[in-house]
Amino acid sequence: MFALLSSSLFLFSFALAVLITFSIVRGSRSSYVPATSTVLRSFSIRTEPGSEPYIHVVGRHKGILAWILSSLNIENKVELKVTEKDWSLRNASLSGMHVEYVPLKNVSASVCGYQRSRIALFFSVFFALVSLETLAEALPGIGTILTAKSEFIRESTAGDLSAVLGRLLLWTLLCGIALLVYITSKRVAFGVRANGVTGIVFKRSLIENKVIDLADAERATALMNHLFSSAVYGVPISQVPRGGAPQTPSSDSRTPWGWIAAASYLGLACLTVGLAWYGRGITVDVTTQPVGAPIFEDGAYRGSTTKDASVIELAKTTREAHSFSSELEGYAPIKETVRVGGLLTTQNVVLRLTPLTFPLTLYTSPAGAHVTLDGRDAGTSDASGKLVIPDVEHGSHQFTVSSAGYESKAGQIEIYSGPRNLSIVLVNEAQAAQEAAQAHQQEVNAHLDRAHMFFRQGQYQQALDECNAALALDPTNAAAVSLKNQIEQTRKILGQ
Repeated sequence: MFALLSSSLFLFSFALAVLITFSIVRGSRSSYVPATSTVLRSFSIRTEPGSEPYIHVVGRHKGILAWILSSLNIENKVELKVTEKDWSLRNASLSGMHVEYVPLKNVSASVCGYQRSRIALFFSVFFALVSLETLAEALPGIGTILTAKSEFIRESTAGDLSAVLGRLLLWTLLCGIALLVYITSKRVAFGVRANGVTGIVFKRSLIENKVIDLADAERATALMNHLFSSAVYGVPISQVPRGGAPQTPSSDSRTPWGWIAAASYLGLACLTVGLAWYGRGITVDVTTQPVGAPIFEDGAYRGSTTKDASVIELAKTTREAHSFSSELEGYAPIKETVRVGGLLTTQNVVLRLTPLTFPLTLYTSPAGAHVTLDGRDAGTSDASGKLVIPDVEHGSHQFTVSSAGYESKAGQIEIYSGPRNLSIVLVNEAQAAQEAAQAHQQEVNAHLDRAHMFFRQGQYQQALDECNAALALDPTNAAAVSLKNQIEQTRKILGQ
């Protein structure tokens, strides 16, 4: 919250400073030279005798609206002409037109010069000093990144350094803007003095891309002085001695510096973004198979996966080799060393735990019995009745053993540690049927024995219930039928 408030105050102060600077620079332009301010469209000088006008300057009023009106061929221009006899200035706009005419004999002096904004220069120097101070603040962090052996220290330092470099980029941008304002605030004046100053002030046109510097204005002024001398002394201009007029520079040495400044800004911006990206570290998403296993990073517990949260997110992980481990009951512990980082911002790590397995040995009787485990074919026991299932996973398993002529047998076995042995004996079907018949007859006899006991004790109803139970198992049992009839006759005699 404090960082957000500080950033908001800084941006507000920056915007206020820009507005104040623009207003002051904009308002002070009118004090450069008391003349009509224009945006230059053409500037021509002719030195041959009789090629009038000798000086011809055409401009438009400044501003986007004036440019639109000029593009629509609406009257909105300023035109200055100098001939052998006179000096004239025509100023036309939407509000009307004004023409000034001055004979060259009445001109007392020529005017030529330029001015720049001192306030913009002050701001550029101020922002440059603040940039140097911020750069001094960033130097220790740069040294730490270059010399630190710990990746954690390097990344944390890079995060702090990116904020400092961000401020450095902002201050240098402000310095560049102020310096650009200072350079573009140059206004070249060209005019005459005759009961006051009359002329024009023009600047470089960014839209029309017309560049006329002070040297061109001085050449025009030198030509105008010859015309003044010709008009005052009444001699042809060809007979007036010429002085050395300034020459236009052959090249502009500022162009390479512009490319250097642009490359510096771009490099600083890329460095700031790169350090900010590097300082945030990398986010590692760790999953386990199966879910429910705990996750350890470099020995520290980071959480456990669940069905609802199958991914553990490890934010701000340093770009180096990390050890990821996990363990779960019934599975072999796993530990992997993973190199995270590179150009990634998010990396996935999957820990696949291998289930523990143990051998299960079955001894079947008879031999050659078929075995299934958890519904899958596990094999057939050999001639000795032995079957080895080598890799049975940790946990509880269902088995079935079957053989022709024998009753199948199903059951459950639990394997949690070490190998297991299990003996299974199948019962012959004929023997099983005989044993079942014997068991059935024994149950019938048991009911009859209890019925006789209750009859002797005079508990006729209980005796009758036992007879019915025996008949339910064997309806044709003669002993049960005879005993039942005897019990019913006795109850009739006793009137029950």
